[in-house]
Amino acid sequence: MFAIHVILARTSIKQAATLVPALVPGTWTGGAAEACQRDLDDALASFVALDDLLDQADSAVDAVPDVGSLACGRVS
Repeated sequence: MFAIHVILARTSIKQAATLVPALVPGTWTGGAAEACQRDLDDALASFVALDDLLDQADSAVDAVPDVGSLACGRVS
């Protein structure tokens, strides 16, 4: 994965996270509301986990030396 892919992935994840509400509407009650809230919590936790994985990918990209026309280093 090239640095630009990491940057684009991180941007996509941040945009997706803004589309997921943190809480179900207050008017929702009962088991379905609780299940939906758990799913929302899981989705938001997944975005955090993906961001952590992208940090690891970013570090891995930095570790790859530039070779010829492949610009594998960090994009400034």
